[in-house]
Amino acid sequence: MNAAFHLVLIFVVHGAFSVQGPLRPIIIQAEKDLAAGKYDKAAESFSSVIESARSDPNARTELGNALNDLADIYREWRRLTDAQVLLEEALAISEQTANNKLQIAVLNNLGLVLQLRGRFAEAEKAFQRSLLQTTNEFGRESLTYAQILDNIGQLRTDEGKLNQAEAQFREALRIRRKRASPNGPEIADSLNSIAGLYILRGQYAKAEPLCRQALAAMERSLGPHHLRTAAILASLGVLYKEQHRFDEAESLLRRALEIRQTALPAEHPANARMVLYVGDTLRGAGKYEEAASTLRQAVDLSRMAFPPGDARIAEALEIYALVLEKLNKSAEAAPIQDEALRIRAYLQYKSPSSLPTIKP
Repeated sequence: MNAAFHLVLIFVVHGAFSVQGPLRPIIIQAEKDLAAGKYDKAAESFSSVIESARSDPNARTELGNALNDLADIYREWRRLTDAQVLLEEALAISEQTANNKLQIAVLNNLGLVLQLRGRFAEAEKAFQRSLLQTTNEFGRESLTYAQILDNIGQLRTDEGKLNQAEAQFREALRIRRKRASPNGPEIADSLNSIAGLYILRGQYAKAEPLCRQALAAMERSLGPHHLRTAAILASLGVLYKEQHRFDEAESLLRRALEIRQTALPAEHPANARMVLYVGDTLRGAGKYEEAASTLRQAVDLSRMAFPPGDARIAEALEIYALVLEKLNKSAEAAPIQDEALRIRAYLQYKSPSSLPTIKP
């Protein structure tokens, strides 16, 4: 699997669920801020709701919803441990209050967090529990059911089970075509998911029209500066990079990077990967000086975003070293290559089948 494309597939905001109770107006405004990518403002509001609701025994529903939504922000910020703690508290509240709708949302979001932490078996259990609850509460033709199917498809992609992933994505798309607005973001998400699989398989001619449809729909629905729009821009940019359409790729990837840098913390993994994509695109175009500067930044961001010894750090080091070689800076490239080799050797020892590769 092309690991560089992986974040494009999974970097999607996975929906807001309904809110009830006396703090409803604050929560609804916070969720609007969240949907608009105003994460700092939304997090402040949700934290305020949590503080108020903790002191009110009659505000358990509001507390559960705010915990769930703040956890969604923490997930996007990759504060995964903090997100999981909040979700486990919200899950307990949903069970104590028999709030099935909240439980569906929390189990879904807990699955996303566990998936990002690499705990796939636990993520599967959370998604399946959420899916079962959704079947009972909304039915198998609901948009909520389709959303969870799409999330399970992303999990299958993580596991390298692309045929199973495609089946999940296509069923989600079938439901969304039936239930969602033709101008809404849901159909665009499904098209982008399927396009991502085609890109992973190297089926670029099939992927491009889906990406273009998804981008047009998302821009109509959420606007040109939304994080979900950035996900599709990145998909199309990676597609063009793989096709050696470097100028088009660079333009799209820079747009996606600008959106993500505005909405996300500097050390967010998505920013590290986007800077790497831009640098690798510049390398492909033969713009080696600019590529070297960009890839140096990608290495630095990767060190902040990922744990020591992560394959994504090795990938950034390898591409940076290739550019330094092109610039006849072999002395600078050698220690960088050595570090990448040490990471690869360690990962090969740990898991022989899990290593991504790059194209020189």
